[in-house]
Amino acid sequence: MLVSEVRDVLKKYQEEDLRLLLVEMYKAMPKKLKEDKEIAMLLQDVHGYMSARKAPKAQERQIDLESLKFRIDQFVEYAYNQYYYAPLDPLEQSKLHCLIWPSPGSWQVV
Repeated sequence: MLVSEVRDVLKKYQEEDLRLLLVEMYKAMPKKLKEDKEIAMLLQDVHGYMSARKAPKAQERQIDLESLKFRIDQFVEYAYNQYYYAPLDPLEQSKLHCLIWPSPGSWQVV
């Protein structure tokens, strides 16, 4: 249903019915959705929530150029040394938690 259709449907309800509808919709929402979308803040202060939502997003994390240069140099060095020569064999899901990478290019399973 589109937002415009929802608005049209909501016009026919009385205030008490809208309260009941809102509570039932809140109960039907998964907890993760309530947390991710900050539904509690929306219920407490709808205008504050809407203004915070419309505010420009914080700029993404600044990239540290020195760190990026180090990673690129490391990748090139590893490629030159043929550490990326062949893909690793697939591992069982149960063994993924016990991988150790003691030196570049040599995976060990313990």
